[in-house]
Amino acid sequence: MRNLLFLALAPTVDSVKQENSGSLKVVKIEAYENKGLTKELGVIKLPILILYKNNKVVWRKTGVTPKAEIDNVLREQTL
Repeated sequence: MRNLLFLALAPTVDSVKQENSGSLKVVKIEAYENKGLTKELGVIKLPILILYKNNKVVWRKTGVTPKAEIDNVLREQTL
């Protein structure tokens, strides 16, 4: 069962992935099928975006997030 909020966020994630191919790795995880991983990541609510830099979490956001906000975070993290 897919989270309806994820379905609303999916086009934004796909757009970010396409615009940043080669410089950003985007991974989508089906939370209901990977409960061990979601527990390990501390996921409580869906959808969630987690940005890693040098193997460390530098940003987390729960809920549907506007593309402009994601773009701003990515810009800040590449400086």
